[in-house]
Amino acid sequence: MENYGKYGRPMENHDNGRSTRFIEPYHKTFKLISLTLVLSVMYPNTATEKWRLLAIPIVLTSAAPLLLMSANDIYHFWMEGDISNIIRISTIAGPFTGCFLKMILLYVKKDNATQLMDEMNRDYNLINKLPPRYKALAHAEITNSKAYEYGWGTCCAVAVFIFPLRASCMNIYSYLFDEVPKRYMINELTNPFRPPEEKFNSPYFEIMTAYTIYCGVLYFVQFVGYEGLLVSTMNHACLKMHMFCAALEDAFNAEDREERHKLVIDVIREQVRTFWFVETLIETFQVWLIVISGSLIAQICTCMYYVLEGFGFDLRYLVFMSSTILYMYLLCHHAGKIKHVAANVPSLIYSSGWEDIYDQPIRKMVLFMIARWQVTMEIKALDMFVFDTEFFVFIIKTAYSMFTLLKSN
Repeated sequence: MENYGKYGRPMENHDNGRSTRFIEPYHKTFKLISLTLVLSVMYPNTATEKWRLLAIPIVLTSAAPLLLMSANDIYHFWMEGDISNIIRISTIAGPFTGCFLKMILLYVKKDNATQLMDEMNRDYNLINKLPPRYKALAHAEITNSKAYEYGWGTCCAVAVFIFPLRASCMNIYSYLFDEVPKRYMINELTNPFRPPEEKFNSPYFEIMTAYTIYCGVLYFVQFVGYEGLLVSTMNHACLKMHMFCAALEDAFNAEDREERHKLVIDVIREQVRTFWFVETLIETFQVWLIVISGSLIAQICTCMYYVLEGFGFDLRYLVFMSSTILYMYLLCHHAGKIKHVAANVPSLIYSSGWEDIYDQPIRKMVLFMIARWQVTMEIKALDMFVFDTEFFVFIIKTAYSMFTLLKSN
């Protein structure tokens, strides 16, 4: 990549200064993602592996009471046949359990995640030495990743903290205007060692309020950090494809035959690195993609049932359901973007200007490059489900079909 752009065309100045801005390392470029990865004990850093190994059981232990109380309430509501309350609790407890699965998965795949970050930092460092055309391509993809970083971060914060906000507002209103003030919990869970009606008594009520807020913070940092890393690597894969296509076009402007041959070989090497990068990405996040392929169908279905058939309209669960749908759409959109960009690579190679190069070895290399990219590059779960917008539509349709079935029964 360090030889990219030596014979490039002058760039039209429509990038609003992006081509002159210095690209910093990953942890400085994506500050929110990096911060939440650190807070959720998931940041892939070989220097802190021992601390992460120590911290993960501590965090899991700290969250265990919430999961155990949720399981206890679900069991009792199941015995009573109370589906609405089962859905109310499982809607929160299910994704919260997934948070800790992600923590374990990213630790198991720590070497792969470190390789992805190192590759991104390597590319950013090299791009800073390249002509403005390449910097503009990099800044465009970084801007897309940052839009996801802060957009999804905001959405996740609203979906999580609307629960304590609503409880706080209801408590304040009740204490100000009700003759007999009532207490409202963030997530109503009974004390398994006391009668259910005592859950509003002190100090259990205050302890549960503080503890639930703590769990909400854990929920937020884990869903922002892990998904942020996933999406930023997806966008970087697209950047690598745009970069070597531009480099191939510039390589054909070289007059010297040996120099041109060397530049084309560099492009092929970057293509090989791109295939490795995407394969490592899939290997790192494969298990989680498999998990959400099925669990989000159930999540959306049960949220729809609770909002439409449960205790009446509940803004909290409507927001939560909307954020779940948006979550799946964003992942499918960015994964589908890799498929779309990869499918366009043969056309970009074909249009790179090879027809003006009367050099048989170069032309043969172009043929091999085009042939290699005929194999579709996709993000798959279980080697069956291709993550793209069509898969998103399939999930929504399946969830609605399950909702109709549940409603009829």
